Amino acid sequence: MAYDFLLHQGTKMELSQEHRRQLGLGAGVVYQLSQRITEANHMLYFNNYFTTYNLLELLAERKIHAAGTARVSRFARPPLQSDKEMAKKPRGSFDEVLEYRLDAERANIQTEDIQDLLHFKMNVAQCRSSINMKISIFAGVLLISAAVLSVDGQSWAEFQNKHIKEWMTAGQCTQVMRAKRIVNPPTQVNPRISCKTFNTFIITEDVNAVRAICGRGGAPYGNSMRISTATFPIVDCNLVNQNPPAVPYNCRYNGVPRYNRRIIVRCENGEPVHFHRSQ
Repeated sequence: MAYDFLLHQGTKMELSQEHRRQLGLGAGVVYQLSQRITEANHMLYFNNYFTTYNLLELLAERKIHAAGTARVSRFARPPLQSDKEMAKKPRGSFDEVLEYRLDAERANIQTEDIQDLLHFKMNVAQCRSSINMKISIFAGVLLISAAVLSVDGQSWAEFQNKHIKEWMTAGQCTQVMRAKRIVNPPTQVNPRISCKTFNTFIITEDVNAVRAICGRGGAPYGNSMRISTATFPIVDCNLVNQNPPAVPYNCRYNGVPRYNRRIIVRCENGEPVHFHRSQ
């Protein structure tokens, strides 16, 4: 049974232009459809047309697991063996790059035989020496995103720096993102810092009003999250696509002001540590 879908009619598509600018067409479709998911621990699967690193980052922030094939060209020179080197190895051989972070674990795996992808994904931990899979001449990358549920990888102080601003206009996104040095940190897959695709600022002079969401100023929402009872003005900052792609701290952003928004966060020890979204 189809739960949700986006209609495509010639040149028209029911896809948010904001999501398309932020993530591109394929990843934007996945992210827009995922907006209906309000609880953590869901699993998404998609093929290489939809898989991008930024999409996996955004889904991991929302505690949504994802797995899919991906094109090597969409990553910043991941240290995987070349197709020529892999062709010399026996059937079932694989190469992998693991990325460990406080808030997520990613694995890039290049294999000689990539079929039965879901079976392979679910058993990756046991596949250290060999893989028994069907014959396929396609070599690609399987990307696995498994959010670690016990931590969000961010403190209350870091949340304040990343998501609270006493005052700003939508036109100041580039300036504020640069001043606060908000970027994607280096990883084993992307060994350099990179421009953050999307960030939301809650506009308030009273940080305690945001902290209160984890107490009397909020209500339970979804799986272990809280939604504010009060509303706030916010500014969404969307990365501008540049050619060649920008690198920090030359990232440019377009801002979108929004008003009377209820804030959804994840709390630890009575303080917000993860911004989920607004509504």
